Amino acid sequence: MACLARDHEVVLTPGCDRSGNVRIATLVIGAPLTGSLFVRSLSSFGHSSAASPLPTAAAMGIGLVMALLWLAASGIVAWSPGVATGLYLPAAGLGLIGATATPTRELAVWAGLSVVLSVTSYLGYRSERSRRHAERVEATEAARAAWDQHQQGLAAPATPVSVGEPAIGSEP
Repeated sequence: MACLARDHEVVLTPGCDRSGNVRIATLVIGAPLTGSLFVRSLSSFGHSSAASPLPTAAAMGIGLVMALLWLAASGIVAWSPGVATGLYLPAAGLGLIGATATPTRELAVWAGLSVVLSVTSYLGYRSERSRRHAERVEATEAARAAWDQHQQGLAAPATPVSVGEPAIGSEP
């Protein structure tokens, strides 16, 4: 079954799985931003001023480490959004540290984007976790129903058969 929408209201049917949508959206948004961050980090080294090349090089290094963290997080977000959240958050911290310690304030923007990606990744993690919980509850209820049915079958009294009477359907 699919998800149905009626009059701006989403009706979730039993087969409807919306947990993957947030994870895929994070992947689709995060992958191009990762490439952009990588290119911007490499190009920032060429624009360093002669007076302060060291802080600009530090900003470039922080940007490259952030890009590597984003690359790993974007690659794993569809399968393990919890791990991806754990990779986006340190990238945000590095970006904020780099924005305050270097003259490159652009890292603060990248840190903010990293926070947004970590939030969307966390939402994907939560929806996946709630979907798995619902599956476990459903499996537990099915197992309990099967156990109860089994117990009722064992508790049913056996019909006594007298030795002298022929069985039903047999010839005397």
